[in-house]
Amino acid sequence: MKRKLFILCFCVFSIFLCNAFADEAEDRVAILKLVDQQFEAFNKHDAEAVALPAAENYENWDYSVKNKAAKIRTISRLFKEHPNIQGKRIKHRIIFVTPDVAIYKDIAEFFNMVDKNGKTLPSDYELWAGVWVKKNGKWVEVASFCKEIKKEDIEKSLNCSSD
Repeated sequence: MKRKLFILCFCVFSIFLCNAFADEAEDRVAILKLVDQQFEAFNKHDAEAVALPAAENYENWDYSVKNKAAKIRTISRLFKEHPNIQGKRIKHRIIFVTPDVAIYKDIAEFFNMVDKNGKTLPSDYELWAGVWVKKNGKWVEVASFCKEIKKEDIEKSLNCSSD
């Protein structure tokens, strides 16, 4: 009898566990799709589309960008300073804190930048982390952090493989 009860409990628990993993997999795909869309918009120099998944009360780590509109202005300024800038993700990782809160981390390379004299600058590598929250069934970016890193520090900065 105890064995049958154990098997029944295990089966019920497994069903819930499988559903949780399936939901996480779907959410992982949804977040990656949004980030991919941000990179596509970045490479087209569309600041509004880059900021599209940001929450209205979005903030960056040092509070210099305190809402979605400020994020658009900041990105637009970057595009004016570097009219040919492009970016690509090198590595990424998603960590689910709860089913409705995730941290997306990546290392990205930004290139085709020039200084004030028009001289080509070397690629810029950045460690970026964003907090994503599921609100009303949609993932939104509520906060982010970025830090410039050296190319040789890429492996230890993220210390993960791509999902």
